[in-house]
Amino acid sequence: MSKAWIEDLWLTEPRETLPDGSKVKIPVPSSVTKSLAAYMKTPEKAKVPGKFKTARYGHGKRWRVSWWATLPDGSKKRSSKAFSTRADAESFAAAMEDDIRSGRYVDPADADMYFVKSVFRV
Repeated sequence: MSKAWIEDLWLTEPRETLPDGSKVKIPVPSSVTKSLAAYMKTPEKAKVPGKFKTARYGHGKRWRVSWWATLPDGSKKRSSKAFSTRADAESFAAAMEDDIRSGRYVDPADADMYFVKSVFRV
């Protein structure tokens, strides 16, 4: 199971209700993603139907890498970092998964902690 994953912050898969009452996710068509890729600098020009847009569409960074890390006390913490390009997000996610699996992961919030403080941390 992957401990790090990539989310698109600009596009979403809407849910539609079928006549029998069940709900299904409608995948984002490749034509929409290609249109958006062609207009990354000006996403308002891309041909993206409103039902696929999120509230953040066109604002800020598009991709977010999230991951679960196990803390020393055994609890899990979710962290995330945003990226402008999918390639950067994929590279970071691969490195993050490698660090988590090999035990080299250091929580960014604890990276600046002094050694003495970490020794006496409960």
